[in-house]
Amino acid sequence: MKNFINVIFAASIVLTSCENQGDLSVATAEDEYSSGRLQTAQAICDSLVLGSRFSDLSVDELCRLSLLTSRIAEQTDEDTNMALAAKCMQAAMNRNADSVMTFVHSLPADEQSRTLFVRQITQMIGNSCDPDTGEIVITAEPDSFPNYTD
Repeated sequence: MKNFINVIFAASIVLTSCENQGDLSVATAEDEYSSGRLQTAQAICDSLVLGSRFSDLSVDELCRLSLLTSRIAEQTDEDTNMALAAKCMQAAMNRNADSVMTFVHSLPADEQSRTLFVRQITQMIGNSCDPDTGEIVITAEPDSFPNYTD
């Protein structure tokens, strides 16, 4: 809970300063991550993925954001950040799958495997995502899920 509060606090500071400077970008998040300011990078990523400008991001920016959030996942809240990475990858694939593959093949081998893993997660989610919002849509009724408690 303390980490969550710290992330929210960092996000509010970053949002205030970035909105005033117009500097809320993937490049800024990458710079913050490279400089060791993980919470600031996380806050910028959260703002980009969950904010109103998400639909304005290019395929390259979506791919870079997916890669960055998957890197951050190794050091913080893995589930949440992998969900953000998958959302970015899904949006990029919906816009131009060939450009995504070009991006992936331009990366070093370790980064390729990370990105392809996120892409596999995205493909497993597949049609269960709303292409406009990236939100996961559950189509099965809860009663239809197997009961493994017996």
